[in-house]
Amino acid sequence: EGRPPHRQRGCLRGAGCGRRTLGRANNVKDLRKVLEKLTAQDVTLKRKAIDQRRFLVVEGLYRNLGTLAPLNEIVAFKERFCYRLILDDSHAIGVLGQNGKGSLEHAGLKPMVHAEILTYGLENALGSVGGMTVGSEEVVDHQRLSGAGYCFSASAPPFLSKVCLAGIRRLEGRMDEVRKELMEEDDSEEEKDKEGRGRHI
Repeated sequence: EGRPPHRQRGCLRGAGCGRRTLGRANNVKDLRKVLEKLTAQDVTLKRKAIDQRRFLVVEGLYRNLGTLAPLNEIVAFKERFCYRLILDDSHAIGVLGQNGKGSLEHAGLKPMVHAEILTYGLENALGSVGGMTVGSEEVVDHQRLSGAGYCFSASAPPFLSKVCLAGIRRLEGRMDEVRKELMEEDDSEEEKDKEGRGRHI
């Protein structure tokens, strides 16, 4: 079927580093079939599911389609089939949830409890450059010592972290106000569009 255009390039690149099984993006029925098939293979090969190092990798908010991952169902599968969840929340941070904390908050779930590893791109709502990964101390130490970014590149300049922190502080406690401002701005641009004055970008 070829590569679906709405899958993040980074997720696919990461999946290419090891053995992987790709299911249909954002399709819970297909995910169940894939997990059941892998469980049947484990039974045949006499492997214990709990001994395997396996991950479900999903985006919280899909970049090209704007659809949300059904995280509550994905988390239920993760727990039932003994997987860890890696969540790319680059497009949901600063947008979804009461406090802008992303798709987990939007779904009423908690980081480190329902998703073991979270990754964020900082160039969207936070107006910076680069990205970050959040996880338990064990996960972060492993990434710091083994990740290609640490071994083959320099750390981000401190001012980019300052920009990110400023973005977070600006959003804290005022997500409703920010959303209202954005909606009003969008309505005003639509009016200009109707009048034939074009959209201001």
